[in-house]
Amino acid sequence: MTILEELKADLLYNEQHPVFAPFDDDKLGNRYSGRYEKILVTDTKFKRWIFDNGNHYTLDLETKVLLKHNPIPPDYFIHKWIEKCIYDLIINNTKQDSPRIFCSENEIETKNNPLIIVRILVDREKNHICVTNILIQMNMRHNGYGKKLLNSIYFICKKFGYRLFLTEMVHSFYERMVARGAKVIELENIVEITDETILT
Repeated sequence: MTILEELKADLLYNEQHPVFAPFDDDKLGNRYSGRYEKILVTDTKFKRWIFDNGNHYTLDLETKVLLKHNPIPPDYFIHKWIEKCIYDLIINNTKQDSPRIFCSENEIETKNNPLIIVRILVDREKNHICVTNILIQMNMRHNGYGKKLLNSIYFICKKFGYRLFLTEMVHSFYERMVARGAKVIELENIVEITDETILT
């Protein structure tokens, strides 16, 4: 199979099996179903495709040379997986179909939406995810949305070998999480979500 044929196969497969939320990304590029595309200028001008399955191609727009690069490691996309968890929670439980979510390699944060306010930090060196703020909007509380989101994020963390911490919690939330089996890391401040934490 030629590189062009591989690119066409990736276009077809990933378009039919998109993974991430339908948002452009400052670093990855413009979002299309199953992929990000970006025009980059260095010594030359080239087009880059990054697919949800990690496959990665560039086309030199001057020489028309198409290259296939080593796949991007799956754990690099952990921020995009978390963004998708938040996106799914909002669109599946509200009438908002395009929530505002800020997402960079090391931080994910919701903006105005009718369901949840959350800020999440990614420490790639330590393989830690820290949820520093999580607040369900007043009229949406007592439906389990916070626990549902934490459960989804914990599943992603386990998949990629990350630990999930909750920090800077209000006292009542801290007490509830400890009662649900979260591991106390720092008294009254930091807990870790583990397999023993009840999030259902």
